[in-house]
Amino acid sequence: MSNLLFVLKTRNLMQDQRVLKEIKSLKKQDVIVDVYAATDYEIDQKNINFPVTEIKIFGGAAPSNIFVRILGVLHFYVKFIFYFLITKDKYSKIWICDPIMFGLVVLIKFISPKVFVIWDHHELPPDWFSGNKFLIYLFKIAYKKSDVIIHCNNSRKDFLESRILFKHSKCFIINNVPESVEIEEENLSLDAEHWIKENLGKIVYLQNCLQEDRNGSVAIKAILGQGYKVFHAGNISESYLTENKIELNDVYLGGYLSYKQINRILNKSLFTIVLYKMNATNQIYCDPNRLYQAMNLGIPVIVGNNPSMVEILSHYKNKLILSDDGSNQDELEQSIGVFTKEKYENQRIPMSWKQFDSVFLEIGK
Repeated sequence: MSNLLFVLKTRNLMQDQRVLKEIKSLKKQDVIVDVYAATDYEIDQKNINFPVTEIKIFGGAAPSNIFVRILGVLHFYVKFIFYFLITKDKYSKIWICDPIMFGLVVLIKFISPKVFVIWDHHELPPDWFSGNKFLIYLFKIAYKKSDVIIHCNNSRKDFLESRILFKHSKCFIINNVPESVEIEEENLSLDAEHWIKENLGKIVYLQNCLQEDRNGSVAIKAILGQGYKVFHAGNISESYLTENKIELNDVYLGGYLSYKQINRILNKSLFTIVLYKMNATNQIYCDPNRLYQAMNLGIPVIVGNNPSMVEILSHYKNKLILSDDGSNQDELEQSIGVFTKEKYENQRIPMSWKQFDSVFLEIGK
């Protein structure tokens, strides 16, 4: 049995499904997990089964301004190092999330060389970071010093290791797949259920796309242009809706839903669209969990030609891969028209988080 400290910054720990799945899997291997997290939302300790040391940092966990973000990361470094100096004898392993935490890897190995460090790359370094030779040099040092490296998909791993000219010998791929292959459903609100009933046979599902880098307005307008209705789940950005002049007459904003509720609305939908504008590295090599969930249910999907999504869908038949990232509304609308005339077989590709049990077993032993 080992003691592990899980270190991260996240806007909302309770909504960070990948992190929660990782912690749960570690605990399944009898690893004692403590969490050190910078968050923007208060954590309800009653709803979790692991202790959390919660901190606040300058600018919050994920500010949009680069300068503020750098100051926030430095603030995190300082707070964590003081914490680690006091508690370092308690932990034999440290799990670090986020590539921007490269400095912590180096500092931890300097202070306690024997501590086993797992560096989990939930994302790739931002473009401004990758373009700086000095920062990439330090990043490469941290990459080498890590005992285990984790990536979301092979496309990300290959891209990053080609940039730093180093292949780590202990690297695991943990895709952001659903926690289980369950296809159970759970009813939505009465209002949502009424809307679904009224529009059955015309519904297209979208999730967390009310933001510019997900081509949300393009997708919604293209869907409506073909005479279909939109059910959107996830964060509701009133400013985005206003700025992009999105009419809500045929759009239902469902807010945050549970996994089983998403199953229900997916099963009531004709298809779903997943778009990531290829204007940044993390967008190009995205790893969307909603894509895996649709594949698990056999729901037809339309995606942009991002390399990672092409890789994910390589064996899935119920798909249309666009010739671009979905930024062109006219082309997307035409593609929807073609896509809906095709007949698709009921092909499910069940994938669940359990397939990575062996990875967590090796890390936990």
